[in-house]
Amino acid sequence: MWLLMKYLALAVILLASVSFAQSVDTVIVTTDKTSVDLLVAKAAGDRHGIPVFTMPGGELNEDVKSSIASASARTVIIVGGPAVVSANAESSLKTLGYNVIRLWGIERTGTAVEVAKYFWVEGSRCAVLADDTKNPEADTQDGLLASTLASNLECPFLPVPKGEVPSEVLALLESMNVSDVHHIGVLSSGPKAMLAKYKLKELRDTDVDKEVLEYYSNNTKVVIIAAKAWNDVAVASSNPAAGSVVRFVTDASQTEAIADFIVENSIKDVRIAGIPALAGEIEAGLRARSIVPTKVTGERASETAKKMWEAHREKWEERREKYAGIRNSMKEKIKAKLLERLNETESEIDEELIEADDLAANGDVSSLKAKLNDAKAKLLAIKNDIIAGDVAIAERKMQEIRAYREEKWQSRDRIKWEWQKHVDIEERGAANIRGMYESTLNEVESVLPRLKEKCNSTDVEKLVEEAKSLRDSIKTALDASDHPKAASLLKQQREVGNAKRLANICERSEKLPEIAKRAAERNVERAMKIRDRVEGRIEKMQEKIQERTGEAKSFTVEGDDVVMSPSIIEVNRGDKVRITFKVREEKVSFGGLDFRSDYFNTNKIEPGGAGEVEFTAEKSFSFTSYWPASNVVKARGRVVVK
Repeated sequence: MWLLMKYLALAVILLASVSFAQSVDTVIVTTDKTSVDLLVAKAAGDRHGIPVFTMPGGELNEDVKSSIASASARTVIIVGGPAVVSANAESSLKTLGYNVIRLWGIERTGTAVEVAKYFWVEGSRCAVLADDTKNPEADTQDGLLASTLASNLECPFLPVPKGEVPSEVLALLESMNVSDVHHIGVLSSGPKAMLAKYKLKELRDTDVDKEVLEYYSNNTKVVIIAAKAWNDVAVASSNPAAGSVVRFVTDASQTEAIADFIVENSIKDVRIAGIPALAGEIEAGLRARSIVPTKVTGERASETAKKMWEAHREKWEERREKYAGIRNSMKEKIKAKLLERLNETESEIDEELIEADDLAANGDVSSLKAKLNDAKAKLLAIKNDIIAGDVAIAERKMQEIRAYREEKWQSRDRIKWEWQKHVDIEERGAANIRGMYESTLNEVESVLPRLKEKCNSTDVEKLVEEAKSLRDSIKTALDASDHPKAASLLKQQREVGNAKRLANICERSEKLPEIAKRAAERNVERAMKIRDRVEGRIEKMQEKIQERTGEAKSFTVEGDDVVMSPSIIEVNRGDKVRITFKVREEKVSFGGLDFRSDYFNTNKIEPGGAGEVEFTAEKSFSFTSYWPASNVVKARGRVVVK
């Protein structure tokens, strides 16, 4: 079984179709205990040009050490919590001199949310969802489809509990300005209603194949993973990278159907990875149909994988350079997002400090509080890094200071931390979370008079009043079926949990620690600002629309593989602008073009076709045309706002 896991870990690299230059700077490691974390990580790695390594049993073995060393990486990103990737593995990586970041939630949905927040800090136009049933076979099959599509569309993959769209996921979609949501499988009426504000696609396996073929055309490849049993695949699986259609084969008799698909769609790039004997049978079946595949097998996966990486180093470097270019063009937007994230981190630390004072009644929390205070002390330096434009350093530091989460997890039994409640927050929908907070609010409100008398403090009362104010806003959003807005407000109403903790401290000691009081005050201030921002967003948009009732200024831009004409458009601030992008029939690739900026994305336009975008001019910006399949930049233009 462990040998099979090695083969399947190799498939991660084979599917990527790209490889290392002399240094990749960053690698991702994850576990083979669940396929879901690996599939989430792979979608992120494909977008950024970062390779993913799988650690058997969540432990750092010699094969993984060798692979990381051969990449000359300086930073290792762990995807998955201490329950699936051990603390010993993380400690060993640090001892070896790597910068180590761990992205994780208590459950897989929470981990996926953290991965999306880190790797899509600038936001994303789309997200791909699939049911996480905790059934390895079903989750691997649907997860592979979801991760395949996510890699193609450069979107995050978010596994969600079956029949539910968690409040945390909805809040993430809202904060990332997602417009398109793709779900693998048919949704029931409840989850569909939660996603009503998005352009929603419900997809089956054949639909995903069509999406890949349409987007990548002649660049599509088929990747076949040879494995004897689905449950083995689910333990140590991998997923296809962008431009891949993946097939798991457990018996050579399945080869004929795959050969039909390859021939029908004129696919030239076919690859096999897995068990040598089965891979050989599949290869023979394909060659009998005049299909010549590339095959990678071997007793030691890491040794063969290095050869694959070396063969494709230029493509891997191209992927990384392409994303670096995107980040550079959006640097100011990323800085703004990181400053917002830093505020969220400060709020999280304040909440944790209050909870640590509450948990002190159950056991020693001195180590936890030391890490929290250390994290608090480093926030200003991180803010300065962001302002100075050192965003990559700031991103890494912001994750590193959250090591207090692991300290808390390791001591959960000793300090009687009720971590199951956090699972509910990660996995339950807005209506259920609202009920949980409402119960806590009523409980605290009932003892307020006694608390004010005992502790001579209004801090608990302030938190309760803010929670009550948010309650009304949340009800309004839910009544209007705006579940994402309700989810964003619910993230702030969790302050009621702090009220409960302060109440517990007051009941025990008849006074509140000064640090807890200051944290509570800061939480109230932040919650009020965020509430006002979320509530005012729609009203402000409506006001702007009413102010700009005039006709849109219309422009037509024609493009080919060399130029755009005109390349500069001049408008006034506040103008409503409509641009029709036309792709010429000559001097342009058969795959067409797409036109992108911070304000719009036309998606693929065929030669001879056209696409239209509208926006309100606020400030000058650039727009770029790309080959859709490879994301190669073809031409640039600019909107100049006077």
